[in-house]
Amino acid sequence: MGGLEVVTTADRHDLDEQARDALRAVWPEFIFHDPVSAEHIGRVETYFPQYDVLLLHDGQVVAGGWGVPIRWDGTVSRYPLAPMENFTRWTGATAFTSTPWIRTHQRLGASILASAPRSMIITGTVLEWEDWAAMAFPETGQYVVPDALDLVAIDREQDRGTYAETNLWMRHAYTPP
Repeated sequence: MGGLEVVTTADRHDLDEQARDALRAVWPEFIFHDPVSAEHIGRVETYFPQYDVLLLHDGQVVAGGWGVPIRWDGTVSRYPLAPMENFTRWTGATAFTSTPWIRTHQRLGASILASAPRSMIITGTVLEWEDWAAMAFPETGQYVVPDALDLVAIDREQDRGTYAETNLWMRHAYTPP
């Protein structure tokens, strides 16, 4: 039995199909229907090839991702009904926010600038959303969808579902080595 191996997708395009299958197994389906991500995802390999990685076990893709290294304790942010403006002001026992992913940036010296409402917008028909979310939307309204950070707005009369995700602008000061 072989061990684990980390490779970049830039070095192993022969694994592209396996990588897609591995990512689709763990991400909510709706996330793959963001037109802005679809337009820009190709730039990951160009600008951040060292963070476009795959984890292989016995030569098979078992995980992959794009990003930067951070420490995370596994806690999930569970407040889709709280506006981002309020959420970022919640603090725990320290002066930092109570959210691990924001706290990580703050400990690295970042400051919160503002929320970024509608930073990712995913639209589809009601049927598409029912398929993506694996749940029914019997009437027009706002719905909590598993793995979504914000509510999904369903309009049955217009046959349209819209997910507008709010993110956060943070400023990191660069200090040359």
